[in-house]
Amino acid sequence: MRILAVVFLNLFFFNALAQRKDTTAAGLAKYAYLLYGDIYPPVKPYGLVKATGFFVTHRGKTYLVTANHVLTGWNGYRQQGYYPKLWYVRLTGNQHKTYKFVPLNLKYLKVSNVTMLYTQSPDLCFYEMHLPAGYKVYTINPFIKNLEMEVGSTLLTYGYPPHGISTKAQSVSLKPEGAALTLLTDAAPGYRLKLADGVLDFVNYRAQYPRYEPVGPGYSGSPVFYKKAGTIAFAGVLASGQADLVYIVKPHFLTSGLKSIR
Repeated sequence: MRILAVVFLNLFFFNALAQRKDTTAAGLAKYAYLLYGDIYPPVKPYGLVKATGFFVTHRGKTYLVTANHVLTGWNGYRQQGYYPKLWYVRLTGNQHKTYKFVPLNLKYLKVSNVTMLYTQSPDLCFYEMHLPAGYKVYTINPFIKNLEMEVGSTLLTYGYPPHGISTKAQSVSLKPEGAALTLLTDAAPGYRLKLADGVLDFVNYRAQYPRYEPVGPGYSGSPVFYKKAGTIAFAGVLASGQADLVYIVKPHFLTSGLKSIR
C-alpha cells in the first residue's frame, strides 16, 4: 500500500477525545476542508483547482488526509497535465471569524508507488502538519468504528465542487456541499469488486448518486459517512468518479495506512 507522509520539524498534538462530537448529519460538513491548488503561470481553462480533505490524529500527530492523485497529480500510470505545484488547505480560526490558507510544502512528500492503479493500491495520502496558533481542526477520530454497511444504504459526503470559483479570494467563504450516495456493492474488507474488464478491485467499493448526477471533481478526497440507528461511522474516502458512479476507498485502509507511517 502506498503511503505519503509529510514531516514537519514542529509537531502539534490535538486530543480527538476533547472535541465535541456532533452526531447529526448536518454537523458533518465541518469535517470537510477545502484544498486549493494554484497553477502558475495560469493556463486557461485551468488556474484554480479545488479538492477536499479531512483531518485525523494518530499517535499524537495530526494528519491531513485526501486522495493521492490530488496532491501528487498521479492518476494511474500517468501524471495529469497542468497540475498545481502549490496547494493550500483552508483553516478556520478558533473564533470562526477568520480563515487562513496554509501552504502545503509538497517538496517534503515521501512518495512510494504513486504510479499504481487505484484498484491495486488505495488512492490515499497522509500529510503531517503543524497548525498555526489560533486555529484548530475537527478530526474524524470519533467516527472511526466498525459499523456494517448494507447494499442499498445511503451514504453522506461533503466536498467542494467547482461552481465557477476562479480565485483564492472568491473561495474564502465557500461552504462544503453535501451529497447523498447509494451503496451499490459490498464494502467489507475482504470483498473483491469485479470490474467490467475483469480486474478484481479489493481496495474500493462503489456508490451512486440517487439522481444520476455526475460527481464533481472537487469532491476528490472527501470523507464519507454512514448513519445507522442513530450512530454515524466513517465509511471511507471518495477517490474517483465515472459518470454518476463513484469509487470509495474502504475505511480500514485509513487506519492501516496510519499505522504503517514511520
